[in-house]
Amino acid sequence: MTRAMEHCHRPWWKRPPFWFIVIAAVLLLSVLVIEQTDKPALTPYSAFLDQLDAGNIASITFHGTQIEGRYKLPRLLHRRT
Repeated sequence: MTRAMEHCHRPWWKRPPFWFIVIAAVLLLSVLVIEQTDKPALTPYSAFLDQLDAGNIASITFHGTQIEGRYKLPRLLHRRT
């Protein structure tokens, strides 16, 4: 039996195209996860104002109509009373 014929009789999980697809999928998912974790969390303006009133904002930067703020502590939870 020739070497080419051996390839046809291998189980599906031992064939090179299967591993190529698996590796490509893992790399793609890794890139997507890394890109999502690098983005800062968006906060609604009302929640930002609540944090400002609570004194939890260390600095504010304006980029046109966008406001970027840095918290002193992790964002305090908004409690409804």
